[in-house]
Amino acid sequence: MSRRADLPLTLQSAVQMLEWGTCPENAPCSHEQIAAWCHRFWHQYIERDVPPEIGKILPILTDVETRGTSIWSTISHWSSCASAPP
Repeated sequence: MSRRADLPLTLQSAVQMLEWGTCPENAPCSHEQIAAWCHRFWHQYIERDVPPEIGKILPILTDVETRGTSIWSTISHWSSCASAPP
């Protein structure tokens, strides 16, 4: 997949991206695209006064952007498919 993940830079989209990252078989974009989207998200909000809910998720998105695929097992509890039987 070479197209860019183009969800709006919102909290709801951030949660969706994290869900996709933990369930790659259901994701319409790659881990690389998710990481790039996370970079765009935190870059938009870094060094600004942000609502508390955005402030709480910024470190997670930063980890996704910098650690890549190794982060998914850490946050897999966010995903409904991670707990579903195979």
